[in-house]
Amino acid sequence: MISHPMKIHLKDNAVPFAIHMPRSIPFAIQSLVKEELDLLVMQGIIKPADALYGYWEMEHGEEDRHLTTFIIPCSKFKLSRGPMGFTATGDAFYL
Repeated sequence: MISHPMKIHLKDNAVPFAIHMPRSIPFAIQSLVKEELDLLVMQGIIKPADALYGYWEMEHGEEDRHLTTFIIPCSKFKLSRGPMGFTATGDAFYL
């Protein structure tokens, strides 16, 4: 799917919040999660914050990627493409 990069629009009174602790991942599946994240990085769907199909096809504008940052025990990432379940992704994906 070829489209313009997504843009995240915040309400004027929006209050940002951040989660500074990594999400818990059961020890038994941590290596599987790491493998999947490595694959998503190789495909360009996510990028490490310190540095195809469906919803992943819609690119985020560079200026909004910091709004999609998430942390897990092994690293911190930000999405470069629209996540499934993100309200704006659904609207644009189905147009």
